[in-house]
Amino acid sequence: HLPEVRQRLGGHASAAGLWVERPTLQQRVRDALPASDRPGRHLWISGPSGAGKSALVRRVLQGRPELEVLWGGSSPVEHTSFGALDAIADQLYLRAPRWSSRAWWLAAERAARMFPVLSAQRSDQPRAPSAEDLPNALDGLAMLLDLVAAQDPLLIVIDDAQWLRSDVRLALAGLRAKVSACVSWLTVSRDAPEQSDADVLVVGAIPAADVRALLGRPLDIDLDAVPAFAVPWLARSQWTASGDWDERLRTTWRGLPAPAHDAIAWVALAAGPLRRTHLAQLGVTSASVRTCVVEGWVRQWVERDAQLIAPVHARHAEAVRPAIVDPPDPVQLETV
Repeated sequence: HLPEVRQRLGGHASAAGLWVERPTLQQRVRDALPASDRPGRHLWISGPSGAGKSALVRRVLQGRPELEVLWGGSSPVEHTSFGALDAIADQLYLRAPRWSSRAWWLAAERAARMFPVLSAQRSDQPRAPSAEDLPNALDGLAMLLDLVAAQDPLLIVIDDAQWLRSDVRLALAGLRAKVSACVSWLTVSRDAPEQSDADVLVVGAIPAADVRALLGRPLDIDLDAVPAFAVPWLARSQWTASGDWDERLRTTWRGLPAPAHDAIAWVALAAGPLRRTHLAQLGVTSASVRTCVVEGWVRQWVERDAQLIAPVHARHAEAVRPAIVDPPDPVQLETV
């Protein structure tokens, strides 16, 4: 399909990589990053969906490869898992050889009461965790994070925090209270902050003048500002007039070929990446996946990736979810 895709994309293949510099916001994020000469900070980055909050964080972190960064994301389909905490535990397990020591594995076994991936003891039938295990598990997780922070500047990013369940929010607050003061935290959320200890950074839409300067041409819109997620669409001249951004996304979604809609429904529900194997387990045909990947990429609805299928932005998924006539089962998705 590549020749056809390249032809249809024309000269706009790199539009999704456009970036509008926002120096004041970027500096605020840099100031919150861990450093040897100051204690860690907690910065809460809030703003409407599509404003470019997560992209802002990633842009700043591109220039700081010396940082040890642990990402804990969340999604609207977390009903039983611990989401962001599970993701942090997974990353600690994958990087364990770098910090392996007796103290590390003692702390890991303690954390494994709730996060069994950290256990050195593998079992075909691991013990089911209970609520009583959580305080001990958080103690173990905090010890592991402190061991990491003692060797490398440590930053923990909690992305899409608006989807966190109340019990996970409380667990994260407890974890923050347990780790040493040298660990920095970035929380990215649509919602206003809940923690009084957090500095607040509000990210809004991009001034239309900056978008015009980036694209090098006038914009046929009557808005003073443009949400960050819409910039690639404007670059490709697909959107030329102001209006309801979410309805534009739904119109693009409806214009995708019918075979793509089954895969898109699951991707929209997940609001994040799904592997082809996940979609196969969910009963999605290979034809639907293939059409979703090719047509969805051409129309800037899904990311370009051979194995992971994800919406270009969470705003795409949020716009489409209410319009799906026969929505998939969220419990089945979380199980897979």
